[in-house]
Amino acid sequence: MDSDYICLGAPAVACNPASHNQQKTTAPDPAGVDGGQAEPTNSADVIQKPNFDQSAYVDLSTRAQPMAENEALYQAKQIPSAPDASFGKQQPHHTTIEKEDKESLVNANLEVQGADPSVRDSDFFTIRSIGYTPLRLVQFGPFTRVYFVRNKKNPAHECMAKVESYNENKRTVGIEARVYLDCKGVRGFAELYDRFRTLNGSRVLLIQRLGTDLNRIRRAHPGQSLLYVDALKLCLKTFTRIWSLHDRSWMHRNINPSDFVVGQPHSDFDDQIFIIDFGLARRWREKSRPFGACPIVGADAYRPISNYCRLEYQPKDDIESWFYMCHEFFNGNLPWDKLPHTSTVDFKVYCRSLGVICY
Repeated sequence: MDSDYICLGAPAVACNPASHNQQKTTAPDPAGVDGGQAEPTNSADVIQKPNFDQSAYVDLSTRAQPMAENEALYQAKQIPSAPDASFGKQQPHHTTIEKEDKESLVNANLEVQGADPSVRDSDFFTIRSIGYTPLRLVQFGPFTRVYFVRNKKNPAHECMAKVESYNENKRTVGIEARVYLDCKGVRGFAELYDRFRTLNGSRVLLIQRLGTDLNRIRRAHPGQSLLYVDALKLCLKTFTRIWSLHDRSWMHRNINPSDFVVGQPHSDFDDQIFIIDFGLARRWREKSRPFGACPIVGADAYRPISNYCRLEYQPKDDIESWFYMCHEFFNGNLPWDKLPHTSTVDFKVYCRSLGVICY
């Protein structure tokens, strides 16, 4: 890269906002692998997650429970396609092994149990039906799951599969496919390999494999902030991606550090920043809705002020979210991080009245 601020081997440490206590998390050996040698756990190699005793969700990278806000989101929205209670039962904790070892030990010929214990059965069959083998779950949200997958006929070809089940209330994969097609060939946008709709109604997008998101990279640095020169380069590159999206008449509507990722390491794209996750995107030249009819979207910490009033989303609102993200790159946090959600908008308005973001 043109800067040394990105170290994909650097640990990603996520702190609990309430306590800031960091604890080690261990993970079991990969499923279906016998005789694997466990290595001592290094606290710098794992991502800390808060624990939930009865959670139905697990983070595959650590076998630990998900972030508190994700857990709350699932409980509040009561997602109909949530896994049953047996899916998230606690597994015996063993010594963590390196991520590269996990992926290299995956048996592509594993049967119904899946390539990993946390691969949902429905997603496993969906991915297998289109000729790919799931390696591991890398991200899950209220509507979709993202997996690293491998082509059965060409094991050297790995990519990312985004799966949306038929019974989801929100249809987002179709919108993402339109954005990728409209932005085909634009620098900083992942290549769309294919899209499918399976017999059971699930929709799948296959895009090129990418690297770590900027939020994890920032948290891995001391003080969870970047050097000024590196933060400035990130700000410029992310702004360029947003501008390219607006130039194709699309608004992202959920700008935050987790939606910007680096290219796959040791590839031709490892010096690029990519923008992803277009499930909430909308064309900004479409007919405006009536006053107060626009839904509240995006992460609360980065949400533009006008969206709290349910005003129609505009390209400038993406830039406002980008500005909050840039402040976090430089300072490691936002002024309203520790405030309740009900007070976030008031503090944003107060900061704007001063003409600055308060430190």
